[in-house]
Parts: sequence; structure tokens; C-alpha cells
Amino acid sequence: MPDTDLFEFNRTHSMESTKHIIHTRTTEPPSPSTLVQKTLLSGDWSISMDDITYKPVNVPGSPYLQGVKVDFDTPFWYQKEIPLPDVLEGQKVVLQFDGVYSEAWVSINGSDAGHHLGGFTSWEVELSPDMLDSDVLNINVKVIDRSDDVSAASLYARHRIGGILRDVWLVIRPPYSIVSLRATPDLDPNYEHGVLTMDLSVSMEHAIFATHDVTLQTSLLSPDGDPLEDAERTFSVLSRASRFECQIPNIQKWTDETPSLYQLKTRLLVNQEVQHERCDFIGFRNVETQGNTLLLNGKAIRLRGINRHDIHPERGRCSSREIDEKDVALIREANLNFVRTAHYPPSNYFLELCDRHGLLVECETAACFNSFAAGRNLKTQHDENYVNWYLQQ
Repeated sequence: MPDTDLFEFNRTHSMESTKHIIHTRTTEPPSPSTLVQKTLLSGDWSISMDDITYKPVNVPGSPYLQGVKVDFDTPFWYQKEIPLPDVLEGQKVVLQFDGVYSEAWVSINGSDAGHHLGGFTSWEVELSPDMLDSDVLNINVKVIDRSDDVSAASLYARHRIGGILRDVWLVIRPPYSIVSLRATPDLDPNYEHGVLTMDLSVSMEHAIFATHDVTLQTSLLSPDGDPLEDAERTFSVLSRASRFECQIPNIQKWTDETPSLYQLKTRLLVNQEVQHERCDFIGFRNVETQGNTLLLNGKAIRLRGINRHDIHPERGRCSSREIDEKDVALIREANLNFVRTAHYPPSNYFLELCDRHGLLVECETAACFNSFAAGRNLKTQHDENYVNWYLQQ
């Protein structure tokens, strides 16, 4: 079949799939947990260049495009005051930042809470009991747009992008919780059955494992919503970090034309009582190369794609759920199946949308243009002082 005929065949098939996916799948992701409270703090904040005089600013968004002329290596401050919700004994309270460019220090009610370096990755700070001994939380975030940032994002953007560029959340977790769960779905060598590997990190003291029965229960629902008895498992959790693996027979494979997603439910139990429950959507697929040919589930696939930046018409180098949804819809309607996230990781929500709508993603690290960036000689890639900074991107 000539290339032009193959393209037309793929285009017609893909467009029909796109119409079905976009109009029948929900665009609102499931709650990450039934026992975790998440409150979105984005919206109206205040900003200052001297930590004295503040004026309104919208978060997320680039202050520079909102009339606040931030500059390299010059600190500026954000403030927001919120009422403290009810917190039960033993619960953990954290502030989660989905992206602050490029270095940030957080204080709560006047006390230091944490620090982070790197503008496009999610991070959090845990609030101490002293910080919670109040009816309100006064949040102060000091930010510096560093001229030597390894992402060089303010250099190639041709304006200073420093600021809170992604959503901010107040998160309340139970005393014992699943801090992180990395589910890696794959296929067996014959591309018939699913192989699921789960790397689990839990929040609890080491002594708990010796005196309590700690278990993890997992279950899967098919793309049609049917429970899979073969996928129900109970694992003993013996340490804070654990790895589990199981096989799922005769799964529906994820492809760019048929992005079949399974619903993975995980529950953390201590002495048979549920402490934390979460839900994630995963797709079973295998990506590999043979020479210069890319294989998806053992079959050659042609990538038709674009580069994509986070961009908002009024707020600069940031995005929103609405724009993420519109971008994914436009990409699929253009018969594309591949996105390169130039030149930094996108939001988790954008990746969830790509999973649902059949888009393969090259997720880049935020490190580029450092041998010679926009006329500045930033040769940091061979500097030992920058090793951890690069690795954290």
C-alpha cells in the first residue's frame, strides 16, 4: 500500500476513533483517593517585590505577563491566607505545588516549611503541628527566577517566566497512607497477557510493620467496567517501600487507535481496616525499537506528532485544565498520535488526557540549551555542583 493510501486509511480510522473518545469519555479524572481531602488553592493570591507592599495576582500564571516585572536572581513573594479545615488527630497536612519556577521557599504562619529547586515538577511541604495551631494558614512563598537554571526556560522564552506556574493544593492525608504508587503495565513476550508491576511507598513508622498486619489489596476493572477476578490480589507490606508484580490474562491492549484503560483500585489496610484507598487508570502496552523502527505491542507504528509548550494567552508559560483539554482535542482532530513536551514535563492532568485519547508522549526533562543559552555561557552540565539539580528535572 503506498504511503499516501496508508495515511488516508489511518486518518479516516483515527478520526472516527477520536470522535468516539472525545465525546463519550469524561474529561474529569477520578478522585485520587476516597480518604484524602484535596482543596485547590489556585486563583486569587497577592504578590510583592519587597515582601511589604502586595497587590493581586492570579495563580497559576506568569507575574511578568500580569504587570509584575520580575527579573533574574531577584526575589519576589506570594501570599495567601486560608481558613484551616478540620484536621483529625494523626492526619498529615501538606501543601502541594505542581510547579514553581525556578526556586522557592515556603513559610506557614511565619515558620519555614520547605524549599524546592526546579520549575516543572510537583513537590510538597508537610505542615508541622505548630503550624496547625491556628484557625488560619498564612502561606508565604518566596521565589527566585535563577539565571543559571538548568532548564534555561526564561532565556529561550525571551521574558522572565518566574512564578507559580501550576496549581497549588492543600492536601489532608490519613495517618497511614500510600504516599506514592508507580504502576507499570506491560505485556508478556507474546503480547497477549498483561504484566503489572507496582512500586509502593507508604507513610508509617518502621515499628508498625513488626506489630501490625499491613496489607495492600488491588483490583482491576476492565475498560467496560467489569471486575476482573484474576486481577484481585492481597499483598503483605513489610516495609515503607515495596514492589509487587502480577500477571493479567487476555487483556485489551492500549494503542493510539484503541486507548483501552483499566481502572486500578488499591487499598492500604492495617489490621484489616482500610486506611487509604485510591483509584488510577492504566493501559497495558509495550513500546520498543528494532533498529530505527518503533514498535507498539510488537507492531510497527508511524508517529505523527507535534512539539507542545505550556502556553496561556494571558498568563504566559502556564496552562489550565481547560486549555489542556482543548489542546488534546485539537491534536486528535488533526490526526496526530504523538506529542513531544518541549522542553519540560507537562502537568499530570495533560498526561492523563493523553492516556485516554490515544496519544504517545515523549516527556522531556527540563534541562536544555545549557552549553550556550541565548548568549549566556551556562556550561553547567560538567559542573559537579549541578549534578543533583539535573537529576531532579
